[in-house]
Amino acid sequence: MKSLTVFVFAALLGLLSGARATGQTTLTVTGGLNMASVSTSERDDAIESIMRSAMGLSAAVPVTEGWRVRVGAAYSQKGFRFGVVDLGIDYIEFTGLLDRPLPLGDRASLHLLAGPALGIRMSCKSTVSVRGEKRSEDCDEDDFEAFDVGVAGGAVAEIGLSDRVALSAGASYTLGLLDAGDGGSDEFLKTRTLTLRAGVVFPVG
Repeated sequence: MKSLTVFVFAALLGLLSGARATGQTTLTVTGGLNMASVSTSERDDAIESIMRSAMGLSAAVPVTEGWRVRVGAAYSQKGFRFGVVDLGIDYIEFTGLLDRPLPLGDRASLHLLAGPALGIRMSCKSTVSVRGEKRSEDCDEDDFEAFDVGVAGGAVAEIGLSDRVALSAGASYTLGLLDAGDGGSDEFLKTRTLTLRAGVVFPVG
């Protein structure tokens, strides 16, 4: 897992260094909330979404007129609720998104985003709530897959406060494409995550 993480970081850095910028590269630090759940092969009304957190860093690099590539890494907490059990699965998630900026004035813009996402599972914990008491324990390492591959899309609004800093706010939706479970049964679990985030944007260079 560590070697794959290093490889992904190196690939992202290579993309950044190799891009032919036609405008301003920006760096964004974000924090927000995940409304996380899963879809299953058979409808199960006992499965509910849970609210968890997300923190990330992304760099947007202009690659051609009117288009940018936004590469990022985030600590994204996902999972779902099943009855009295909250299952939390935490990932380091890498994204490589096409970014289409649409000007909204001198200092504001709307960015439409879409692209692939790769999650590397870092931890898993189940929490049981009974009569107001909570008991948590780590999941078995074999209960869930180590990786999650998906697609992400969303929109972000940026408002410049000055030439050196801007604020951002937006939403994205990530669809897991692989079975997040251990593959030991016919039923699959695929992650579904709505993320609401806000951040600070800095120009680079």
